[in-house]
Amino acid sequence: MAASSGPSAFGLALSHPLNILMLGAAGVSAVLTGSWLPLAVGAGAELVWLAVGRRLGRGGEFFDFVRRQHQLAERNRGTQARLSQVNEADRRRYLELDRLAQDIQGLVDDAGEVERDMLAPELEKVRRLVEAFLELAARATRYEAFVGETDLDALEAEVRRQGVLVERSSGDDKALAVSNLEVMEARLQRALEVRGLLKSARGQLNLVENTLRLMRDQVASMDDPGHIAGQLDELVRSVEAIEASAKETRELEARARGAALQAGHVST
Repeated sequence: MAASSGPSAFGLALSHPLNILMLGAAGVSAVLTGSWLPLAVGAGAELVWLAVGRRLGRGGEFFDFVRRQHQLAERNRGTQARLSQVNEADRRRYLELDRLAQDIQGLVDDAGEVERDMLAPELEKVRRLVEAFLELAARATRYEAFVGETDLDALEAEVRRQGVLVERSSGDDKALAVSNLEVMEARLQRALEVRGLLKSARGQLNLVENTLRLMRDQVASMDDPGHIAGQLDELVRSVEAIEASAKETRELEARARGAALQAGHVST
């Protein structure tokens, strides 16, 4: 499901106190006069506000403020949902990194103007990495659940037994045995891949955490702001590459499962 991009312009307009007052006054006038004219005037004024209000002074500021608040609320809801998907240890690590990001923000705010200008672009990367940590932790938790439910030795033994059965079969029985072997081998391959993905995710979590702690120390000392600026770029690219790879893997799995269902190799 796509995330909401923000409240509609109509919703923003209605949420403004002056708009509510104006529409209320129009409604009261309509009742007292027994005429629809006040409502028509109010509706016309509302349309004018929708058309130009966002572009004019405080009207534009209000629209921007409400939209930012909406986006913040959406992000907080997503964060709470992901926090419920991770184990307690990773939840504590995330909360500590969130506090660390706030410390970095405070240190940059308290720095001189030159340092603030140099480090301001890094603050968004810090926040991006903190949120990426939570996303990676949720993914690692899913991988760990899969690993815990999968007996690798048993899968390997099944593949070996099925391979022997293929060699001993013929005709239609052999074709069925080959199909079963292919499915078993795919399960084994996936089990091995998930173990590799889990190891990679855990390593990336440690890298993100250690890098943010290092940056906090560097910002606190402020020895060389020029060295700090830009040093998160490579890590951000690495995290984004992992996320893109995970998305591609999920899409490939969905297509593979669909093909297997069509072939009748996987029961529904």
